[in-house]
Amino acid sequence: AAVASMAFGEPVAVVDGNMRRVLARLFAVENLKNRWLRETAQALLEPADPGTWNQALMELGSLLCTPKDPGCGQCPVARFCAGRTDPERYPAPQKRTQRAVEAVVLVLWDKNGVFLERREGGLLGGLWGVPLAEGPKVLQKLLSRFGLDRAEYVRQVRHAFTHKRLSVDVYTAFWEGNGEDPRSRPLSVLDRKILRLFAQRHVGN
Repeated sequence: AAVASMAFGEPVAVVDGNMRRVLARLFAVENLKNRWLRETAQALLEPADPGTWNQALMELGSLLCTPKDPGCGQCPVARFCAGRTDPERYPAPQKRTQRAVEAVVLVLWDKNGVFLERREGGLLGGLWGVPLAEGPKVLQKLLSRFGLDRAEYVRQVRHAFTHKRLSVDVYTAFWEGNGEDPRSRPLSVLDRKILRLFAQRHVGN
């Protein structure tokens, strides 16, 4: 929406975190609904110059209508603001719920190191890591992918993201593939945790 309005002049309202906060305080709305946000932002949009309008409100949110200690005394719309007497009350903090997700990783190793692959999409997209599959009973799927019949169970690792909690069963197996030194790749925190566990187990054996 920001690019469409600023670069191409399309009458599309931006609804980012700053805009969300400005509108919540302007109308004194604690519990925001996405539909209300979109409709209100669109209704207030200046169609003759949507890019400038969007940029102005986003800057208002980032420079004056800040989450803490907002500069209400310098705000150009303070006299219209229904939430100006208690601005930090609006909007109410969003409740984030985490869903529990089961996953399996397969640490494949050879004399050169461990097999790593580049992840696509999702939270770990662009980073490298060991083969991972989410969902129950996915170990056999991973083993079949690499032509293996079995793998040794190491232990479970838990890792929390913003919206989900992963319970990851770690397995390992010898596999003559393209092993490499994991220090040569950008790894996620989860993968570094898994590989530390693997290294401890490998050295112990």
